[in-house]
Amino acid sequence: MSSIEQLETLRNAELYDDCKTLAEFILTLDECGKDYLNNEQRLTVYRCLADSTWFLHEYHLAESYFKKVLHSYKQLDKYDKNALEPDWIIECKYRQHICLLKLNRLKEALTVLESILFQQRTAKIHLALGQCYQKAGGSVQESISAYRECLKQNPNTLSAYIALLALGIKLSDLLHTHPSAASIHHENQAQQPTPVTISPLVRQPWFRALLQADACSTSRDFAEASRLYQQIDAQYLPQSTYVLCQLGYNQYLNGEYGQALHSLQRAQQIDPLLLKHMDILAFLTYTECKDNSLEKLVNHLMSLGDHHPETWIAIGYYCLKKNHKPSRTVYLAQKAYALDNTRIQALLLKGLALFKLKRYSDSLVHYKEAVRLTPYCFEGYKGVVDGYLSTNRLSDANMFITNAVRTNLKENVRAFTLCGQVLAKEPSSLDKARVYLEKALVLNAKYTDAVIALVEVYGQLKQQQKSIELLKEHVQMNNDPRIRQLLIENLMKSGSNEEMLQQVRNYPTTHFERLEREMNDDSSFDGGRFDTGAMGDLDPMCDDVIGENFSDEDLYMECTISDHHQLSNPCAIELIDVTIRLSNKDILKSINLSIEQGGIFALLGPSGCGKTTLIRTLVGRLHPIVNHDKTQGKILILGKHPHAFGQLVGFMPQEMALHSTNTIDEELFFYGRLADMSTQKIQQRCQFLINLLELPHKRKSIFKLSGGQQRRVSFAIALLHEPRLLILDEPTVGVDPLLRKKIWQHLTEITMKTDVTAILTTHYIEEARQANLVSFMRHGQLLETGHPNELLLKHEQQTLEGVFLELCERRRMLEMQRHGQENIHHHKSLTTIANKIRHSCQSIISSCCMKNSCCRTLRSCARPSIGRSLYALLIKDIIKFQRNPFMLIIQFLVPILQITLFCLCVGRKLTNVPIGFISRETIRSSSMSGLIFNNIDKNVLNLIEYKSIDEPQHLFHLGHLLGIIDIGGNFTRELFEKINSCSYSDVNKYNDSQLVIYLDQTNRQMVYSIAEEFIRVFKSIDVEFHLGFFTSISSNQSLFKLGHFQNDLPDIEHTFTHFMIPGIVLSVIFFFNVALTALSLVTEQSDGTQERVSITGVKSNEIILSQLIIHLLILIIQIVIVLFTSLYIFTIPLRGSLLYSSLLCMIQGFCGMTFGLVISTIFTTEINAHQVTMSTFYPVLLLSGIVWPIEGQPMWMRRIAKWLPMTKAIDAMRGILLKGWSIKHLIVQQGFIVTFIWSMVFLILTLLIFNCRRL
Repeated sequence: MSSIEQLETLRNAELYDDCKTLAEFILTLDECGKDYLNNEQRLTVYRCLADSTWFLHEYHLAESYFKKVLHSYKQLDKYDKNALEPDWIIECKYRQHICLLKLNRLKEALTVLESILFQQRTAKIHLALGQCYQKAGGSVQESISAYRECLKQNPNTLSAYIALLALGIKLSDLLHTHPSAASIHHENQAQQPTPVTISPLVRQPWFRALLQADACSTSRDFAEASRLYQQIDAQYLPQSTYVLCQLGYNQYLNGEYGQALHSLQRAQQIDPLLLKHMDILAFLTYTECKDNSLEKLVNHLMSLGDHHPETWIAIGYYCLKKNHKPSRTVYLAQKAYALDNTRIQALLLKGLALFKLKRYSDSLVHYKEAVRLTPYCFEGYKGVVDGYLSTNRLSDANMFITNAVRTNLKENVRAFTLCGQVLAKEPSSLDKARVYLEKALVLNAKYTDAVIALVEVYGQLKQQQKSIELLKEHVQMNNDPRIRQLLIENLMKSGSNEEMLQQVRNYPTTHFERLEREMNDDSSFDGGRFDTGAMGDLDPMCDDVIGENFSDEDLYMECTISDHHQLSNPCAIELIDVTIRLSNKDILKSINLSIEQGGIFALLGPSGCGKTTLIRTLVGRLHPIVNHDKTQGKILILGKHPHAFGQLVGFMPQEMALHSTNTIDEELFFYGRLADMSTQKIQQRCQFLINLLELPHKRKSIFKLSGGQQRRVSFAIALLHEPRLLILDEPTVGVDPLLRKKIWQHLTEITMKTDVTAILTTHYIEEARQANLVSFMRHGQLLETGHPNELLLKHEQQTLEGVFLELCERRRMLEMQRHGQENIHHHKSLTTIANKIRHSCQSIISSCCMKNSCCRTLRSCARPSIGRSLYALLIKDIIKFQRNPFMLIIQFLVPILQITLFCLCVGRKLTNVPIGFISRETIRSSSMSGLIFNNIDKNVLNLIEYKSIDEPQHLFHLGHLLGIIDIGGNFTRELFEKINSCSYSDVNKYNDSQLVIYLDQTNRQMVYSIAEEFIRVFKSIDVEFHLGFFTSISSNQSLFKLGHFQNDLPDIEHTFTHFMIPGIVLSVIFFFNVALTALSLVTEQSDGTQERVSITGVKSNEIILSQLIIHLLILIIQIVIVLFTSLYIFTIPLRGSLLYSSLLCMIQGFCGMTFGLVISTIFTTEINAHQVTMSTFYPVLLLSGIVWPIEGQPMWMRRIAKWLPMTKAIDAMRGILLKGWSIKHLIVQQGFIVTFIWSMVFLILTLLIFNCRRL
């Protein structure tokens, strides 16, 4: 069997990888040896290669091989251009067109299909032509004709029917049994169609219903299409994934998210390999807050492969939902868009992520592109409107959505509602907004958003009664709790108290949860777990409605007794009128809280309510501001200022805040040393905590642990030194229920046996019932604090979740009553009175606490000793470098590489320079031209002899020669006559006495090197002929001398390398230390470990000192390596003291360290620190005189440049190495002094900035 037959056997067996490999081998043999393959064999090889790469989805290669197949076919002897092409050629062209479509080359794909003769076009070819015409946006008639030809050949082509419907053909024309009666209804088309053979399928009821549904879908009647698809699903095709996908897609476009989610989930269950509309399913699960379903969908799509855009879109929504990382979602959406640039869900996802990142302009671009691609999809319009409103472009939003309602979103209830909502933002357009919203309710009387928006419009138009009538009408037909909530509010505003109370009594508590789900995208109540993102805008009812009235006197007595009781007993934590402001927004508002020692305090509330801000305030990371009444909020923790607790407090932050390179025991030992614990004590506590928290082996690295295991390690650090106060931010997140129960048991045990106080936040609301004290927080305010059982009894609720919802509702009603019912209730609200009473009590508390001696305890009492903390920090840094040997290799080997490359590439003598040599006189050893030719160093100048000037001149202009030497015919004779007669002024008399040299003036360094060689040649000739132009110092007969003073050092042939090497050595040491330290503090700040270490009581100067010590050790090794490489390997001259040069390198490296620390303290991200480090490299390199003397700079620039950190140091280093200067020379002294001053300035700046950022 020949190799060609073997190749065809592999292709027929569908072993495409092997077929491709063998075909490439055969083509290689054909290229090496002539006539190895004839034309037919070569054509067969190309066919096998094209088919194999096509099936392997290597479309770029496949397209090129299909092109070669068509070209080789035309080279055959039996090829007849007038004959019909064989079927396999037609198939090759069809596959080539698919490859071109995959490569986004639509026009070329259309050209390939059109090259097929009309009589040879199959139904598949006509369908492909119609699709290409449709995508190209050309003539509609060409697309219609192609689809009709497809139906003539195969009347069962459903996609052709659907395409014709989309192009404007009426359904009645397609379903008509007489083709002659069919007509095309298109605005640009009036011709009669060609007869079409009607398929028997068209007469089937299910097929006709399917076409009717598709016709409604293409005409954008999504509600009717959904109804028809539901009918088909129920009567004809109950398990059809096509029907379910179309049903879900039309329900999605119609805004019926819940039904669409159900339909697409059914389709996925029927066909687990289904990918169609799975990106829409991901969007629906995200929107409908089906977290578990979204996670399952992501895992399922990932199992199908990552080369589908649906997979990346689903992962993007999952990251947005679970991890709250919009930046990562942007990347994932871009991946999906790269796979398919017509995927609208990728654009919508990227637009949403950019919107959450507050990049509104970029978000608008993607939403507008989504609108362009799918002008009937409401989500794109909603995104554009949100983008306009976020950038205060109300008029643009108004114009955009109004045009959309008039054109692409006709009869769309969501579009009418959105248009009304936008118009309602402008008082002059309220009547137009009312009209649009009333139209929306005509289309869908149960659409809640339209009802709510219309009520708000009525409120702005002062039509309160219309609002109440509308709400009463819809409260019966619509079970949405928001309608009833609005009705209660409007009844209260109108003064109808009896009706309001009746509505409140009919308002079941279970509606609260539903209302939260409607009002918050992140809401989730799952098995008793409290999701902090689940709380909407529910606020508490008024006390009159609830029936729990307290008089002002009772409230005053209750607050006073409670506060005086706190004065007589020491408290673990006291917060007095604490307000925290971030970005001009009050995150915590007048917080007053007192927690006695011993017990567990649980802080509950939704995400963003201020829990973590309160925790950071307790540990001293945030500080209270001056309140509106000019009072300063105060915080007392264990009788101390919050900066002074140190070892007395165990802190667990919300983020991991762990050193990922450490093992579990190394991390625990690090924090144990900071707590001044003995080694034996640390070992005991480590073993106990590993067993308690079920941690892996203590030698396991932290970066190898799962997220839940890392949180347990973080929790173990807080418990390690057995502090008196535990502050834990969500300690049980990511922990299984059994371990969670074990943790609570341990917390209960240590708080009962000792005076340990545990303060924690949690998302699991029901587990907080084990706490001694619970406080609910919302919008930066504490709603109520008390024992869990007492709160349950007081509010008559079964769960703490119900208590929280009731408190939220009561708070909101109080606020509404205070603002909206001032004419009815003349007395001030209870909240205002309570706040004033608390302010008076706080003044008593603060004055007593100021007199208490325990409040004046020294801050240093809870801090670790300096030696202990410094030892712990150094051990931590050493371990970090041990775990990352690649970093050390870079620090030690790259300087060697840089010095080596510099010495090998810069300043070396040029060699093998091609020079043309033309001598018109005979070259003899006695002639001057012969002497020049023989004295030139052939290793430097590669002389190439020519007889005339023409050829070397041509090569010179082409760049093949770098110079030309032209010597006249009487050069020797005329030169000596000219010298003997001293006739130098007569130029025309001795024309041949001049040696003409043509050089490439663009390469100045080359010109200088060639000139230097000629000076050497003429000097040797001068000595031989005693011309007197060049001489040594001892000669008295020369025209000029090159002399030096008696104390000058012996001559050394100095090169450009000698000039630059001092600056290169110092710059390598300086910038390597800048780069090493610039990222040190940034990395620890970004992962939260720096803040955690600071809370243990470690001072700023200790952190900076530990960084300097560990980097000084690396610096010493770098200096040894760099100086050894420069001085001993490349024999750079050292005329001065090695000690001075080493000390200068040391102080320059230290200056680089401090400069890097300044960068590290100013910038908070690694990329910013890296960019600043890189941007300073070239300015310092150029300004410091490393590359070129600073005397070449402008005078104003020279005055600045000479006092830069490296300028004086480079001059001093150059003097020590090349001139033998010592410390007695002024320039050397300036080098040391200027560098030292800059180092101190950088160090002081580092400490100042670092301390300011920590405050």
